[in-house]
Amino acid sequence: MATATARRSPKLTPEMAHDQLIAGVEALTTSAQWLTYLAVAARFTRYSANNTFLIMVQRPDATRVAGFHTWKSLGRSVKKGAKGIAILCPCVRRATVKDADSGETSTHSRVGGFRIGYVFDLADTEGEDLPDDGIHVQHPVGVAPDGMWDTLVHRVEEAGFTVRCAPDHDELLGAAWGRTHYAERTVTVKSTADRAGASKTLAHELAHVLLHEHRLYEHRGTVEVEAESVAFIVSAAWGLDTSSYSTGYLAGWSGGDVAAITATANKVLTCARTILEANESGEEVVPA
Repeated sequence: MATATARRSPKLTPEMAHDQLIAGVEALTTSAQWLTYLAVAARFTRYSANNTFLIMVQRPDATRVAGFHTWKSLGRSVKKGAKGIAILCPCVRRATVKDADSGETSTHSRVGGFRIGYVFDLADTEGEDLPDDGIHVQHPVGVAPDGMWDTLVHRVEEAGFTVRCAPDHDELLGAAWGRTHYAERTVTVKSTADRAGASKTLAHELAHVLLHEHRLYEHRGTVEVEAESVAFIVSAAWGLDTSSYSTGYLAGWSGGDVAAITATANKVLTCARTILEANESGEEVVPA
């Protein structure tokens, strides 16, 4: 198990930490086990931001969801009595248009409305095992570097949010380690987590606070890639190694697409520097 340390290398810049993160994800996602996993994962639909929200509200502990027939094609069946998760399915209408000048015809598709469809979580199915993704994430354990937790709490409060610690399966926390609630202006972190893991989680949620309020994203994966990348860099600056968790987490949310992580570099580095700077003078808050 990784144990937190308050030391850091003075040569480790945010850019270097980001490069280390990308290298770790790339090494993981080029393994044969991961590629086998992706072949199956490709059968799962990527959901819009609205449907991701609907899934989260109805089933916050959902892991992988798919429709009845998709599960069947993967050798699994939906358990009798399982409750489906309602999502919005577009009704696509096709129209043939003839060009008045050339006489050529073309077919166009447009969304003419939506209907309610249902998907089911992996836990509500049974049958053939799905391939392992090869990822076994481990939150950092032990004590956090001196001052890290208090500094991050201060950063959250500066942004107008309140930090609260809650027990497992708290109503606002659910099954997650941390969660940001924009309407309530709160950041909730699991109180049973070791201080090292809690501090990493708080850095992740602080990134959500600074980057994602009032912004719409097509996929939740983009949001999670950005937040965890910031958390990794901020933790590295404090001397807390979170690679045992962050690389697997990012591989999962990016679908193994290292380019998707690289594309967020500028936004991630800017956010990390904002967290690490004490004030407008640019003085760092982490110990040298």
